Amino acid sequence: MSSELKKSKFAYFFDLLDLNRNGLLQHNDFSDMAELVREELQLEEGSEEHKYVAEKAIRLFHQLLGDINPSEHQSINREEWLSFFSEKLGDSIDEDVLATYQELVYLYVFDFFDHNRDGFITSDEYECFFGIFKLDEQYLEKSFSKLDANGDKKVSRYEMLAAIEDFLISDDPDSPGNWAFGNWQVKPK
Repeated sequence: MSSELKKSKFAYFFDLLDLNRNGLLQHNDFSDMAELVREELQLEEGSEEHKYVAEKAIRLFHQLLGDINPSEHQSINREEWLSFFSEKLGDSIDEDVLATYQELVYLYVFDFFDHNRDGFITSDEYECFFGIFKLDEQYLEKSFSKLDANGDKKVSRYEMLAAIEDFLISDDPDSPGNWAFGNWQVKPK
């Protein structure tokens, strides 16, 4: 069982990934996500970088399909999503599931938005993330400052990993990691 706070964050994360807002996570949500990243980063269509982005997006989708084992072959509904994450990351934490999704989400977010590959995400790079996922930009500065634990005006790999772990397992409503994907209390547009 999961706390109400965790359930709310899991639901928010589902909504974030459900790009077409049809209540299902499907292949096209992840391929569309990769295309939005390609456009935002101005990657040449069909380039190695574009293929890399697309492969990571589809890998995340297939990992979810394999783990959640949805009733519909290629669609994960909200209830299945919430049930899986509540069971695996609720009161007792399945460390393997935590590590898998912490890494997948980290690699997806950090690698895509660290444009210059310097090992840090700047506020400008983080702003791209907000744009792609249609997050309310009024929370951009607050979200970024929450992730920037040491106040150096950039988010390191370590800070992002810690934030994702907090987002996935923390029951503290004031945890900075709750802001890893914007304001989890405001549904994505």
